Amino acid sequence: MYIKLLLVLVLNISHLIFQSVFEMSDERSLWISSVLVTFNYFLMLYISLSRVNYNYLHPLVLYVITSGLFIYNRFFFHFLGLSDITKPNFMDFTVLEHGYVYSTALILQLFTVAFASTLIFLPSSFYKNNWSFKLDNIYFKVGVIMYFIGIVPAYYIQVMTVSEFLNKGYLSVFTDGIKYEAPALIKFFGVFFRLGLFLILISIPPKKMLKLILILFLPFIFLNLMMGVRGYYFSFILVLLFYYYNFYSLKKLNLKKSFYLVFGVVLLGDLIASYRLGLMPLENGFSIFYEFFYNQGTSVLAVINSVKYQELGLIDAGYINYFDLVITPQNLLQDKVDYLVSSASKVRGLSLGGSIYQEGYLIGGFLLIFILGAFSPLVILSLSVISQRNRVLFGVFLIILPDILFSPRSRLLDFLLKNAVYLLLFLLITFLIAILFKGKK
Repeated sequence: MYIKLLLVLVLNISHLIFQSVFEMSDERSLWISSVLVTFNYFLMLYISLSRVNYNYLHPLVLYVITSGLFIYNRFFFHFLGLSDITKPNFMDFTVLEHGYVYSTALILQLFTVAFASTLIFLPSSFYKNNWSFKLDNIYFKVGVIMYFIGIVPAYYIQVMTVSEFLNKGYLSVFTDGIKYEAPALIKFFGVFFRLGLFLILISIPPKKMLKLILILFLPFIFLNLMMGVRGYYFSFILVLLFYYYNFYSLKKLNLKKSFYLVFGVVLLGDLIASYRLGLMPLENGFSIFYEFFYNQGTSVLAVINSVKYQELGLIDAGYINYFDLVITPQNLLQDKVDYLVSSASKVRGLSLGGSIYQEGYLIGGFLLIFILGAFSPLVILSLSVISQRNRVLFGVFLIILPDILFSPRSRLLDFLLKNAVYLLLFLLITFLIAILFKGKK
């Protein structure tokens, strides 16, 4: 394992020395950078898999996969000659300067080196995969009651929101055109739907009951996906897969099942995108896979443009920006970048989105990128291990994990800020259950 790390360090250091000593064309330099980014990513993925005994659905591996899908993949396509990363063709058709793309490549190289180093030096105790809770009838019963109390109000709110979405159009999701406000009582009981789901999940219900619960919940996910609210619910599907295979399937997710899963995700993604944009399903024909993965890599453009505007002195960021979601949610870093790229597109609702890579570089430069690379696997693995010791902590982990997985395409603190209310309510309910029911045992 240490030889792999030494190989990564030697290659990256040699690349930096080579770049500074020998003059090369911008195209050649960028291609070499793409090779290094691609190599570093797949080595990071390999080390992650090997450390968790090739469990494809371990939270650590899922995080690396989503990072590759949203950030690294366009460098991979550039390396293979399938696309030119300097020609984004999204929001703005301006060709990106090689220097900014090269700086982004250095950011990704630094992140992956730090990430891989942490994985290699962490002791084996961090890689335990032992979520082995058994059925807890109290959590199960309370969860089922809350779930079915909340299911009608939750779907009512969602159906009304979708109806408004159909009337106003796809872009209204991003331009705040959808402002359906349900009555307070309906909103109150609607919250029970998701809280009940998490209580059921931590109870480890019988397999048949779990399938029924998930069948009733999946339309709720798909309704959100159809509207463009992809982040949390796309990642939530991954979390449900991790949960199911850990507790209900004795077999690992092998390559054959992985292929079916990927094919299903790509097909579903194409159908959703076609519906939202008014296109014919499968319009791209045999290029459907390439188009899907290429389009998911839009978030790397947010990072490249962040580098550009930071180096031009147009964006002034500081550590307080990590709390913009609470303090000034209308003035997020990702919005600043969007407006600089194309204010007209931003007004119409188009967005490059954000990324922890974007935030990290804008706020703390290469140093913070290295820190994020080193601490990201530590945080994920620590939460994984701690959640194996306590059922309530496992529920907390399930609540925040979707936003952690989606952080390559969103903000760093979303996993806390976006789930603050649900986390507090979940902890309050489990505390009351412990006092009222479990204290009597």
